[in-house]
Amino acid sequence: MMSSISDIRAQIWTLGLLRATEAFAWSSIFPYAYSMIHSFDQVPSDSIPFYTGLLIAVVTLGEFVSSIFWARISDSIGRKPTLLIGTAFGAATALLLGFSRSIGAAVGARALGGLLTANAGIVQTCTGEIARREQQARAFSSVTFIRAVGNLIGVFTRRDSIWGVYPYLLPNVVVAGTQILAFGVAMAVLEETKPGFRGRLSGSGGGGGGGGDETAALVDGAAVKQQKRHVWDAQVTLQIVSISLLAYHKVGSDALIGTFLALPTAQGFGFSTQQIGLVFLSETAFRVAVQFATVSVVIDRLGVLRAYQWVLALYPLAYLLTPFLPNLRLPGPVRTTVLLVDLWSKVALSSVGYVCSAILITNTTPSREGLAQVNGAAASVGCLARSLGPLISGKLLAIGVTTRHVEIAFWALSGVALLGLVEAPFLRDDVRSEGGGSGDE
Repeated sequence: MMSSISDIRAQIWTLGLLRATEAFAWSSIFPYAYSMIHSFDQVPSDSIPFYTGLLIAVVTLGEFVSSIFWARISDSIGRKPTLLIGTAFGAATALLLGFSRSIGAAVGARALGGLLTANAGIVQTCTGEIARREQQARAFSSVTFIRAVGNLIGVFTRRDSIWGVYPYLLPNVVVAGTQILAFGVAMAVLEETKPGFRGRLSGSGGGGGGGGDETAALVDGAAVKQQKRHVWDAQVTLQIVSISLLAYHKVGSDALIGTFLALPTAQGFGFSTQQIGLVFLSETAFRVAVQFATVSVVIDRLGVLRAYQWVLALYPLAYLLTPFLPNLRLPGPVRTTVLLVDLWSKVALSSVGYVCSAILITNTTPSREGLAQVNGAAASVGCLARSLGPLISGKLLAIGVTTRHVEIAFWALSGVALLGLVEAPFLRDDVRSEGGGSGDE
């Protein structure tokens, strides 16, 4: 039985590493997505914002299709082997993207990455299975912190490849390399967390089990079938809808910002690819700092539910000012500082929001045996939201550029965030009927 956060630290950091490599693959394309699409001759200039959003969205669309499937696979073969399979596929699809020389090849590589590397829900499940209630804020925020480090590395990776024919290969070679490293660490360190499977395919300290473990696996399988109909209730559904709305406008905003910064002055900031990369770098560095120093403190002080409701209350306001920043009559450095503060405020909100949501989903799932199913469904619906967010936002931005009203795209995001606020009073923080953490077996 794991009695303190130090007992699960190695597992938490390994899970965080797996999420970090996934985040690395996701975010490394942000600084060069616009220029990559521009380099494909078959894409008209006025369609670049839409295709930039598409290139980002197809990853999460693939995860939407496959997340529930991977959750069921993890219930059948265990969490650890499923995570290892996803990480191996992640390395392969990153290399495919690096060798892409057309919009079809690039979109196909990103789509495969989403279909074959849906690790997010499984990592959430593993964290929920090993962390007790009093450990949750630190455990989930630690995983998210390490993921934020992956985002930081992703936007820091430059696209200046030594291979002129494949100018976007170098960052994807680095992505693949980190995923291979994560595969090795997980193989050596990660322990199986699914009840009844523990001790199988585990790293250090995971031996033993024998016939008793086989019996536990059979009992666990019977429990899953018996309690399958008890997995879903109103709170689980509300939590999934809430995090999906947050995912829609948060990722939609992320997809808009790169193009918004690249647009000519008056409608955007006219930044170069290098300047956009620095903005994303500052944003992700701030996320790492907030995740490390602030998130668990805020959650411990306010409580999980109250902290999450504050996030939902503030987010509708967060998008209102952004489209008008290029027109502020301020000196260049001051205007850039205002831009960074605007972006960082959204980072702080999403950092707290995602950790709170992960805890709330864990606590409101009626049956621990159904946690993988719930997290798989949450990841699936959330991925659909993260797919629609960039696609619709990119289309609205393209319309806004044509009509000279770029605020349309940002205010649409504010409207979606307002729906999340309407739902907020109905959310609860209920302990699962069978208790939380690994000590409840």
